[in-house]
Amino acid sequence: MKQHDSFSALADFHKQGNAGDDLVLSTLDEIQTASVEVTAQALRNIYIVTPNLEPQIYDHQDLLDKMLSLCRGNRHANIRILVKDSSFAVKRGHGLIRLAQRLTTAIEVRKPMEEYLTQNSGFILADNSAFVYRENCNMQKGIINIDCKYRGNNLLDIFNQAWEHSQLDEQIRRLFI
Repeated sequence: MKQHDSFSALADFHKQGNAGDDLVLSTLDEIQTASVEVTAQALRNIYIVTPNLEPQIYDHQDLLDKMLSLCRGNRHANIRILVKDSSFAVKRGHGLIRLAQRLTTAIEVRKPMEEYLTQNSGFILADNSAFVYRENCNMQKGIINIDCKYRGNNLLDIFNQAWEHSQLDEQIRRLFI
């Protein structure tokens, strides 16, 4: 399948906006801590793009607590997650999936069409300005920037295009019997 044009904007991602304020992340612990920090910055919206709900990052109690606090503290809170393949996370009993099943009005998980997530990049974005961006989710490298609206809006545009061409992830739906 052909990669969607919106991902071509990520090629120069490190050169845009106030890149001078970027902090380079080079370990999994740094990425995890940075993701919690970005989540704590959110006043209303969190957007996540991930290949498989990376449990080492997104199934972390501090992160889940920050998301729960956001949802409880703001009735307009909105957490949207695009995940390529959630099957491993569902089998594992991922904490973010359990949270999404409890807070169905605030947290939505979708699976994008293939051409919208052909790259292995991922990010967490809070309120269009704070983000952790990883060019390759198979590597323990990334950047965090707490205040870059230019790149935040760029990530949000890419997210929204993929979101519009996605569907609910049926594996995550909670069944009541």
